[in-house]
Amino acid sequence: MTRSAARAIALSCIYESGFHETPIEEIIEDRVGQGFLSLAGEDPLFSAPMTEKAAAYIRDVVTVCIREEDALKNQIASLSVDWNVKRISRMTMAILQLALTEIMFRDDVPVSTAINEAVNLAKKFDTEKAPAFINGILGSFAASYGDKAGKDAVTQEGE
Repeated sequence: MTRSAARAIALSCIYESGFHETPIEEIIEDRVGQGFLSLAGEDPLFSAPMTEKAAAYIRDVVTVCIREEDALKNQIASLSVDWNVKRISRMTMAILQLALTEIMFRDDVPVSTAINEAVNLAKKFDTEKAPAFINGILGSFAASYGDKAGKDAVTQEGE
């Protein structure tokens, strides 16, 4: 399973968590555990075999995203200049939260990759205007946050 496919499954977990009180662990298990095979007939996303690496990524990124949900939403609100955060669709919010989680809490995802993947998810699952909005929000964040990979390279060269 590709990281992009795992990211789409993670997005589905984050999105679903906004609709009901089911514990996130159950939602994740439904996507990566026993429920994975039953979903293969419903969605081509679940047709590739689930690898342990993909399952670990999904569990980690979704768990962190839900745990940090309030901080992520506050960050999104601060970046949404002249835009009422309550007007942001659930899917757009889920994509932004996933991307910010990758940028802020995952050392294995470069900022540019998180942004590109978020835009691609928006093109696939969100409205026509969402990719540009998501790119703008994440671009603003990246400008203030800096590219982790770039900072790591500079640190290693300077040591």
